[in-house]
Amino acid sequence: MAQKPRNIMKSLRVKDFLQIDGLVTGNGIMPGAKDKIWYVWEKKDSAKTGSGHNWDDAFLTLGEAITAAGDNDYILVGPGSYDEGDSITITQDYLTIIGTNSNNNMHEAYVYGSSATKDLLIVKGDKLRVYNLAFNQTKAKACVVFGDTDGQAFYQALFDGCKFEGNGTGTYGFLSGGTLAAAGNVDAPDITIRNCHFRGLATAAIQMNWTRAKVYDNTFICDAGSIAIEYLPTSGNRPDSMIYDNKILGVNSTDTGIKITNSPSAGLYFIAGNLIANTATTITGKATNDAVCILNYTGDASGGALIDPSP
Repeated sequence: MAQKPRNIMKSLRVKDFLQIDGLVTGNGIMPGAKDKIWYVWEKKDSAKTGSGHNWDDAFLTLGEAITAAGDNDYILVGPGSYDEGDSITITQDYLTIIGTNSNNNMHEAYVYGSSATKDLLIVKGDKLRVYNLAFNQTKAKACVVFGDTDGQAFYQALFDGCKFEGNGTGTYGFLSGGTLAAAGNVDAPDITIRNCHFRGLATAAIQMNWTRAKVYDNTFICDAGSIAIEYLPTSGNRPDSMIYDNKILGVNSTDTGIKITNSPSAGLYFIAGNLIANTATTITGKATNDAVCILNYTGDASGGALIDPSP
């Protein structure tokens, strides 16, 4: 019999959740009477998908669990590789997804995107929380996008301790809009991306066109010719985003650490405390309006003293 995923997940940042005896507890957060926990585990003994109500009867894909889940529900994803094939669309509010048996340096729950025409995860709900889940985009599409061309905003998403990989083929870890053409239409106000790892994304690990976004304490390994973070407020007034305390490593003479493509028409943004090494360009673009772009550092030519490349 396959060993069941560990019930106690101590690795979550600030120990947001502990799953004990079928209940999610910690910091006073736990499912209400009508909230449910759904289970996904492709390594269970049965090769047939189940009802998702426990590990032995778990679903075999994340997409099945999201289809079954309602607002406020929890999804636990056991160790394994989950090739979803098509896009997964989340429309629920307050949905929480947790990759089990994982921590911020080791991920055992991988969700794969293998559609050449569709992005892996499309967020169309408010207050999504995703912890310790790995996303691997094997086609020239994005791992996570918000909304579609209708321009509706989706609020307060949190991605914590996750991994995003593209193997040099996947184009984005996060893309602001449902498609490239819609990138200026869709906002994700108050999104937080923290303590995540990005590597092998061919275009940009994060292309952000959001209001009040916070991107911090992440690690980026750039692919050749790619960008770690592109700040791209192209539609209306989307100020007050913060990009700070990230570590960015380039692998090639054609990549960029942080690219400031545009500035909000009002308000400010804050880019500070980022460590950038071995990229062709550390920070490109001009800080305008009430922007703060200071104290970002990279090594000098000999790899010795730190210098500040901020615009």
